[in-house]
Amino acid sequence: MSKKLCALLLLACLFGTSVAMAAPQPKEFKLGFITSLSGQFAAVGETQRKGTQLAVDQVNARGGLNMPWGKVKVSMLVKDDEAKLDVGVRRYRELVSAGIHAVVGTTWNPMAGAINEETK
Repeated sequence: MSKKLCALLLLACLFGTSVAMAAPQPKEFKLGFITSLSGQFAAVGETQRKGTQLAVDQVNARGGLNMPWGKVKVSMLVKDDEAKLDVGVRRYRELVSAGIHAVVGTTWNPMAGAINEETK
């Protein structure tokens, strides 16, 4: 659990330094989460979702992320990739359209590779 919390905080730090000079200063950090909530990896995906939600809840209980302009609450947008590559890529695009600041989730190598290709 502490590894996920550290990763979330690292993303927040990177996010904070990359937008410190930008004009808009979001009042909410939108974290996209993609995992298999149905299909062959559903049990693993649900455990990952619960763990990540716990980390988000812990950060928010402390007032949110420390950004240069103040505290920012974290919200998590969850998408089910159905353990299908095409669905995972489509869900990633949906999260980007929703204005996420970062995406985490899938530990299934083929899915991670497909989403990584989409980010290029």
